[in-house]
Amino acid sequence: MFIKSIDAFEFMKTGDKVYQLLNSLVEEIGEKDVIQVVTDNGSNYVMASYIYTHSMALNIMRKFTNKSKLVRHGVTRFAATFLSVAKIAQAKGQS
Repeated sequence: MFIKSIDAFEFMKTGDKVYQLLNSLVEEIGEKDVIQVVTDNGSNYVMASYIYTHSMALNIMRKFTNKSKLVRHGVTRFAATFLSVAKIAQAKGQS
């Protein structure tokens, strides 16, 4: 479900500001209700690659998502939106 869109131009300069913005949105929505955050692949989003460099976090994620794989932005680039919508449609069909 799409919740909202915001003009975050002023926040997009540093990774710390991006983190603050995303963290406040996750807190507003509720951590258990956030499945995915879609961003571009700018250098200020490098912190988002955290989970692939931490095997314990990756294993926990896979345990609770039926061993799903994360879509890496570098591999998919322009297909990320399509893949996200397809995954949402797939999940909706399973519920």
